[in-house]
Amino acid sequence: MHAVAGSLTVDELLDLYIDGLDADGQLSVKTRFDYRRNADGYVRPWIGRRKVRELTPEVILTWQRELLEHRGTKSAKRCSSRSGPPAAPRCAFRRLGGVV
Repeated sequence: MHAVAGSLTVDELLDLYIDGLDADGQLSVKTRFDYRRNADGYVRPWIGRRKVRELTPEVILTWQRELLEHRGTKSAKRCSSRSGPPAAPRCAFRRLGGVV
């Protein structure tokens, strides 16, 4: 399944990252579930098919704007936030910052 480094997609990188977290076992089951859910809801629908090498600051900014405009995922569901404003980008970055 491992793609050649130059052709690795964001989806493939997320799979490797999350599989590594599962194998490591240092995070709780709930935390790993949340990481997977956030990847599936906030990253994969928007930039998952892109090649990692295609990610630029402009691509990331566009992704952030789209999340804010749609209040989260492609189905307009919002990442939970106690602070009020749309929190999808913050939520996704907080949980998946090491990958994206």
